[in-house]
Amino acid sequence: MRYTMGIDISLIVNQANCIASLNHHYTQLAVVCERAFLETLDWSCCTPIAGYAHRDTDGNCVLRRLINSSDRKRALETSIKGLYALDDMVAMGKDLGRVTFKSWPRFLQLVTFIQFTFTESGGII
Repeated sequence: MRYTMGIDISLIVNQANCIASLNHHYTQLAVVCERAFLETLDWSCCTPIAGYAHRDTDGNCVLRRLINSSDRKRALETSIKGLYALDDMVAMGKDLGRVTFKSWPRFLQLVTFIQFTFTESGGII
């Protein structure tokens, strides 16, 4: 079956609208913040670091950072808070990434570490 150009355009527009309706705005902003943090570091999936952004009860963005040592025996968790708006969240992610990158060499020397005990299956006791 052949479609005319007008029908093809209509199908594309309807498809885009359908996909857009699946987006959750607050989640999208949180993901953008987390990615800005991790992309600033330019580290791989094997790097023991995590970023988690969420909206608190006051409507602010809280970005949490977790860094583990490669042996998983030491960890540092910190968080920062800012406005829940795209530009602010991207800036917050990049700023935390830059601070993390600069402090990483000293991480193993200066931080009071949390000690973990792991089971054989990898779980924390």
